[in-house]
Amino acid sequence: MYSIGDIAQLAGITQRMLRHYDELGLFRPDAVDPNGYRRYAPARLPELHRILALKDLGFTLEQVGRLVGDDVSADELRGMLRLRLAELEAERTLVDVRLARVKRHIDRLESTSPTAPTSTSEQPPIMSTITITTIAIDPVRIAEMTSVSPSFDPTDIGPTISPLHPELLARLSQAGAELTGVPIAYYEDEPDGDGVLVHAAAPIAPDITELAGLDIVDLPGLDQAVCATHHGDIARVVETVTAMLEWATDHGLVTVGYTREIYHACPDDPADWVTEIQLPVTSDPDGVPAAWRIA
Repeated sequence: MYSIGDIAQLAGITQRMLRHYDELGLFRPDAVDPNGYRRYAPARLPELHRILALKDLGFTLEQVGRLVGDDVSADELRGMLRLRLAELEAERTLVDVRLARVKRHIDRLESTSPTAPTSTSEQPPIMSTITITTIAIDPVRIAEMTSVSPSFDPTDIGPTISPLHPELLARLSQAGAELTGVPIAYYEDEPDGDGVLVHAAAPIAPDITELAGLDIVDLPGLDQAVCATHHGDIARVVETVTAMLEWATDHGLVTVGYTREIYHACPDDPADWVTEIQLPVTSDPDGVPAAWRIA
């Protein structure tokens, strides 16, 4: 027989908790010796683990008592634990996303503050000087996949678009369709809500009209676009886009759409990525689409 100290140590709980469980009738000792010491049969340990697992699932002790009384099977308990694990992982992911957003807000505030020149991320500036030009963009036929991101924050956009391009390229390969250029991403307001419609695309031959599991689209050209090359992690692209927007304003240009990203190099290390950023603009205020004027 185990003493109360033995079973407490094996279960990873305190003796006080075991006494409480005894008082509630949730987990009683198998015997109490003449000195008043509780004794537990070794075979009772799985029962205690089941109680603790149900408690960790969020059930009250009263609910745990009823569930134990109903003799929840090991398979049912494993299923419940897996569900709880998934919930906790989702909560952890949400916390990680929020932490990243807070850090990003701090970085952005410090990058625009003359009294705080350093970044909390301790990463070097993307570029001290960015070469910016204006170009015209030709239309191109693309195969694409889409998904919706909650916002334009990189912590939302990244997880949304990351799985799309590998899947897109895999489907193109399976179909035997050759790329005529490098992968592209572009963005639109989500028609049915407040999210962002994310397009992961790849240029294909103009005679291709159908591919299984992919949308075939003619991506319109741009009469004028501010263009710059972003070197490094695409999660920090806001620094390059900010410089582009300032340049456009200085040159009397107004934006008419969201940026396009052209991925020229995407090695394993995000710090070595090379991405062309294209920002649609016009010098004619009357040429701004009505939807783009409405914030």
